[in-house]
Amino acid sequence: VPDKQDLEKEARVLQALSEPVRPQIMDTLLACDLCPCVLRDVTELFDPRLSYHLNILEGAGLISSSSRKR
Repeated sequence: VPDKQDLEKEARVLQALSEPVRPQIMDTLLACDLCPCVLRDVTELFDPRLSYHLNILEGAGLISSSSRKR
């Protein structure tokens, strides 16, 4: 039986992946080394919105800050 912390973590992951652009961001980060400008081009998001999505993915433990800084 999962404990409360496991369920909360799972909920954060599911919530983080519920926005269609976030799996796209993850796929792009996993596929290649890129600079932030390429990620902006792929997602068609401007910096504040892109940062928002990256922070949610990082908060859910799906990406690390090192995968964001190239």
